Amino acid sequence: MKTAFFVVFLVYLFVSDPPFSSAAEAPKPVLDTAKKSVRTGTRYFIFSVFPRTGGLTLESLEKPCPLSIVQEDNLGYSVSFSPINPKKGVVRVSTDLNVEFNVPTNCSSSTWWNIDISPSTGNYFLSTGGSQGNPGPNTVRNWFKIEQDGQQQTGGNLYKFVYCPTFSKTTCKNVGIVVQNGKRRLGLTNVPLQFVLKQSEMV
Repeated sequence: MKTAFFVVFLVYLFVSDPPFSSAAEAPKPVLDTAKKSVRTGTRYFIFSVFPRTGGLTLESLEKPCPLSIVQEDNLGYSVSFSPINPKKGVVRVSTDLNVEFNVPTNCSSSTWWNIDISPSTGNYFLSTGGSQGNPGPNTVRNWFKIEQDGQQQTGGNLYKFVYCPTFSKTTCKNVGIVVQNGKRRLGLTNVPLQFVLKQSEMV
């Protein structure tokens, strides 16, 4: 009798919908300036709004290659995103992803984003030369997340990049602007670079 009661109790647990058995909600999608979900394989311009407006480009600074990521007073180069699960078509907040510039360069290295160490200052800056996928110790510097960081007066979302790989014990840091020799370089800072994403007209 006790065995029958226990079986019935287990059936009740599985067919009912208690809070602890429900699947966790997926993180919210990242939205572009048209308030559409940002998607993998689509090009977007990262346009910053704080502490200064402008897009992101590439320059040869302390060494010829890889290239440093810098902010300029223009729209910059477009990027595309590759989440840790490449089969997911929508880019979501708080999700590990790789970022790639959609522009040819004279460097043999890739245009995937990477954390690089400045040979002159020892600071951590963003550069090209990263890789796509394969999360692990060898690629830990290639992973970023997009987090919501407020709203514009028009109601659109503001975002920031963070370096905080889920699969690593690396200390989490914001991605922001570090001025070095007059250049506004993207690096790991306490103050994030707030930005919006504008879809490129190029396929």
